[in-house]
Amino acid sequence: MKNSPFYAAGIEINKMDHATISFQLNGKPTQALRGETILQVAKREGIAIPHLCFKEGLAPEGNCRACMVEIAGERVLAPSCCRAPAADMKVETDSARAVSAQKGVLELLLADAGQNRLPPQEGEGWGGGKRSATENGVRSGGGPPPPPPP
Repeated sequence: MKNSPFYAAGIEINKMDHATISFQLNGKPTQALRGETILQVAKREGIAIPHLCFKEGLAPEGNCRACMVEIAGERVLAPSCCRAPAADMKVETDSARAVSAQKGVLELLLADAGQNRLPPQEGEGWGGGKRSATENGVRSGGGPPPPPPP
């Protein structure tokens, strides 16, 4: 059943066979299945995290860095596509620091490729929906930075 909280990677998972991990996602107590990534849990919970290189069924690489999240007690941001939640972990997907990093990656991509040259999303990327980068608050630079003031 696709709406089951224990439906992951296209397979219904028997709750009795797999232990769950309790952690906080944006301040809300959440359960993750062993082997799930933060991105997969967030998607199941209806939380959009921008992502480009993650595709269900393929090994997570974390190359694009668009899915960065903040984890309490850690100095650096973590890519949610290849980071598994741990017990009592506190993850923020929408902190100012995480959102700034997410937007920065998407802005660099737009500046390099431009909105018209991005691949069709087919329900993936830009947070898991057909939303455009601009709907995620990303500014399209598209050119070199302005010259410094005189």
